[in-house]
Amino acid sequence: KNAKSQKNTKRTKKSKKEKKRRSGQSHGSHGSQQPRPEERRRSAVFQTLFRETFLARGERTKMGDYFTTEEKNDIEMTPHESDFSIDGENDDYEHDPNQGASPPRSWNPAALVNVSKSNMEGGKTDEYGYYKTNINGSRATIRKTTLGKLRDILGSRRVENHPYEKVENLAPKGIKNLRSDSVVWADDSITEREIDGLPQDTVDDCNYDDFNQANQNYHATASIVQNMLERKRKRRNILISFVIVAILTISIIIFATRDSKKINERDHSIKESSSFPVLGWRKEPPPRPKPPTPSSVDVTESATFHQITETDLYFIALKITGDEALLENPDSPQKKAMDWCKTDMVNYNVEVAARVAQRYVLATLYYATKGDSWSNSTGWLSGHECFWSGIACETGSDGFPSIIYLDLSSNGLDGTLISELGYLTSLTQLHLWGNKGLHGTIPDTFGRLVNLHTLYLDKNNLEGGIGFVVSLKKLKHLDLSENKLRGQIPHGLGGISTLYDLRLSQNHFSGALPFSMIQLTSLQTLLLDNNAFGGSLPSVVGGLKNIVSLRLHENDFIGTLPSFAGAQFLMEAHLDENDFSGGIPHFGSKSLRDLFLGKNSLTGTIPDSFDEKRELEVLSLRANRLIGSIPKSLAKATALKKLDLSFNKFSGEIFEDLSNLIQLREFRLNDNHFEGTFPNFLGSFQQLEVVNVNNNLLTGDLALPLAVGDLEYLKEFAFQNNELKGVVPEFICDLLLDVLTADCWGTSSPIDCPCCTQCY
Repeated sequence: KNAKSQKNTKRTKKSKKEKKRRSGQSHGSHGSQQPRPEERRRSAVFQTLFRETFLARGERTKMGDYFTTEEKNDIEMTPHESDFSIDGENDDYEHDPNQGASPPRSWNPAALVNVSKSNMEGGKTDEYGYYKTNINGSRATIRKTTLGKLRDILGSRRVENHPYEKVENLAPKGIKNLRSDSVVWADDSITEREIDGLPQDTVDDCNYDDFNQANQNYHATASIVQNMLERKRKRRNILISFVIVAILTISIIIFATRDSKKINERDHSIKESSSFPVLGWRKEPPPRPKPPTPSSVDVTESATFHQITETDLYFIALKITGDEALLENPDSPQKKAMDWCKTDMVNYNVEVAARVAQRYVLATLYYATKGDSWSNSTGWLSGHECFWSGIACETGSDGFPSIIYLDLSSNGLDGTLISELGYLTSLTQLHLWGNKGLHGTIPDTFGRLVNLHTLYLDKNNLEGGIGFVVSLKKLKHLDLSENKLRGQIPHGLGGISTLYDLRLSQNHFSGALPFSMIQLTSLQTLLLDNNAFGGSLPSVVGGLKNIVSLRLHENDFIGTLPSFAGAQFLMEAHLDENDFSGGIPHFGSKSLRDLFLGKNSLTGTIPDSFDEKRELEVLSLRANRLIGSIPKSLAKATALKKLDLSFNKFSGEIFEDLSNLIQLREFRLNDNHFEGTFPNFLGSFQQLEVVNVNNNLLTGDLALPLAVGDLEYLKEFAFQNNELKGVVPEFICDLLLDVLTADCWGTSSPIDCPCCTQCY
C-alpha cells in the first residue's frame, strides 16, 4: 500500500507540473484566446476505424487503457505513465528497461479516448479532432498509390488483415486531406451524414460516462463498417476482374484480326503478283502530234540608227505589262528586262517599236524563269531574237519578222509564266512542257494567242483553271496533263471545232463533262484519266465518231456506259476504276485493241460479240459483278494477250476452245465460280507468263501435260482453294517459278507440292 501510495503521489505531482507547463504555453501562445472552462470540461468521444488489435500494444485489450481525463492528455504520456484503468484497478503494465526510455511506438495514439477540446490547441490534434502523430508500421497505413493498391489486390490480402483500404471515403462531410494513418472523427460528425449506407443512429450521443458502453458501441459500429467495406471491396474486385477480362478479350481480338489481316494481305499479294502488274498492260498514251518546226526566215539587219528613245521604251513596256509598279521594282523581271532593253538599244539598232516589244517580252521570260540556269540558252539576249535557241520567226506582209514558234521544253525553266507572253499574238506553237520548276497559274492573257494551234504545257506544276482556252478557236493540240490544274472543263471548249487532240490527264479537274463536247467532231484523242470528274458519262462521248483513243479511267463517273457502236475507229477504251453500273455496252469498232472495264460495278454477262475483234489484245473485266459463262466467240480473238476475268461471279467450265489464244500471256480467272476440271490446254500458250485460277470450284486430278514444263516464260502459277488433288510434277518445280501456290498444307493435303512457294 505504501509503495502504491508513493507511486500515486509521484504521478499527481508530475501531473500538476505538466498542467502548469501547458497553462504557460497556452498563455504564451494564445493570449486572450484561452478556452473557456466549460469548453475544457466538455469532452467528446472519438472513434477510430482501426481494429482494436491495432490500438492496443502487446496483450492490452481494454480500450480504456489510454483513457484521458480533462486534466491530462495521455497522448503525451508513454504507456507506462498512463497505468490507471477505467475501473480503478492497478495497471499491470510494467516498463521493460531493455526497451530504452520509451516503449516501441507500435500502438496507435488514435485510441477511443475522451479528449478535452482545450487540448486540441496543444499541437497533438487538429481542429477536426484528428491526431497528428503517425504510426510506425504498415498494418494501419492505407496504401494510396496505384501500385500499392494493385499489389494489395493481386496479393489477395484478407479483409481481416487490412479491412479499410478506402477508409478515406468514410471521412465526415467537409473534411479534406484525410490522413489514413490516423483516422478518427467525433460521433457528432457521424450523426450529421449518412456514410455509404451507414445508419445515422449507429453512434448515439457522444457523452458517455461509462467507457465500457462506448467501447461496445465502437465494436458495433466497427462491425457495420467492416461489413460495408468488405462488400465494397468485393464489388471493386469483381469490377477490376471484369475490366481485366475485357482488356484481355479485346487484345486477343486485335491480335487475331491483325494476323487475319496479314494472311489476307499475303493472299492478296499472291493473287496480284506478276511479272506484269495488274495495270502493266496499259500502254503509254499515243504519241501526240508534233507539228513541223518552222525555220527562221532570212533577216536583213537594218543599218539605220535606232529611233526608239528610253521614254518610248517605257511606254511600250507599260502597255505590255500594264503594271507601273513592276516596272519600278528593281527585283522584278519586268524591270530587269527594261534595263536590258536600254543597254540593247545602244548596242543593237532596233528601229521598229514592235521589235522592241518582242525583245522586251522574251527578256522578261528569260529573267522570270532564271534564264541563266537554262539547259540551253544559246543566243539569248544577244543578236537578232529570231536566231535565239527555241525560236522561229515568219516575216509578214509588212516585212516585220514575228515570232511564230517558241519551244523551251525540258529546258530547266524555274519560275512563273508571265502574262507578257500574251503579247506574242503571232505564235502558232508554244512548247513549255517538262519544266517541273514552272509553277503558278496560266495567265488569262494566253487567251490573246488566237493563232495558236499547238499548246503543250504538260509535265509542269501549274495550277488554277483553264478558262482561257475557249478563246483559242484555231487550237488543234492541247496538252495540259500532269499538272495541278483544277476546276471544270469550260463549256465553251465545245466551240473549238478544230480540236484534234485533248489531254488533261493527271490533274485535279472535277465536275461533269460538258454536253458541248458533241461538237468536237474532229477529236481523235481524249485523255481525261486520273482526275476527279464525276456524274454520268454523256452519250455524246460514245458519239464521237472519229475517236481513236479514249481514256477516262480513275475518275468518279457513275451511271451506265453509253453505246460505242458509232465509234468505228476506236482502238483503246480505258474506262476502268470508276463506278459505272449496268451492262457492258456494244463496241462497234473492229480495230479495238485494248478494252479496260475493270473495277466498276458492271452487271450482267459478257456480250457474245468477239467474232470480229481480231485485233483485241487486252480484255480486262476484273472486279465487277458479272455473271454467266465465257462467251464462245472469245476464242476467235486470236490476238488476245491478256485475259483478266478475276473477282467476278462467272461460272461454267473453262472450255478447251480457248486453246486457240496462242498469243496469251496472262490468264487470270481467279475468284470466280468456275467448275469442271483443270484447263490442261495451257501448254499450248507458249508465251504464257501468268496462270491464276485459284478460288474457284475446279475438281478432279491435277494432270498437267508435259508441255507445261516447256513454258519458259512462266513466272506465276496459282491454283489453290479449289477441289483439285494430285501431285505437282517435277517439271513444274524445274521452272523455278516466282509464285507457285496450291492446297498443300498439312500431311493430309489434297495436293502434294514439294516446291510450292506457299501452301494453303
